[in-house]
Amino acid sequence: MSYQAIGIIVGLILGGLITALILKMANTNNMVKTEYDERQQLIRGKAYKIAFWTLSGGLICVSIADMAFPNMHITNYIVLTALFFVALSVMCLYCIINGCYWGLNNNKKTYMIIFWIAGLLNLFNSVMAIIGGYMVVNGELQFPFIGLMCTLFIAIVAGTALICDGRDKNDSDESED
Repeated sequence: MSYQAIGIIVGLILGGLITALILKMANTNNMVKTEYDERQQLIRGKAYKIAFWTLSGGLICVSIADMAFPNMHITNYIVLTALFFVALSVMCLYCIINGCYWGLNNNKKTYMIIFWIAGLLNLFNSVMAIIGGYMVVNGELQFPFIGLMCTLFIAIVAGTALICDGRDKNDSDESED
């Protein structure tokens, strides 16, 4: 096993522990798990289904492209991670638009702060990789590109959440009048 793989595994474990701690602090009842009502659970189930089919379609397209263009200069983990972020974005956006992204015990403000901090950290790392010249090596995207994809994902999700919260606030203000 390579040192890079070991580093990734250790990073994922530490990231999981830190995420659990942050979730515990960001939820109003100090629980790691987010609680959803029945309506939210049904909509989230449909979101997972749509994300699954999005990922499946993406994998089929990548398989066909790999057969049709065997000399593409892109690494598999970049393509697979991109497909993961596309499917995850579909699921998150569907949930946000249908009002079931935030659970009953979530503190939206705390989560949004966490999103923006994570996005800015990933953006900083991506910019440093571009400046350092190790985002693209010999014409191939490298591991730091995943941070750029993560930045884009966070910006899309957080931006959509802000837009929908503003829309919902306007709707509730109009209904009070």
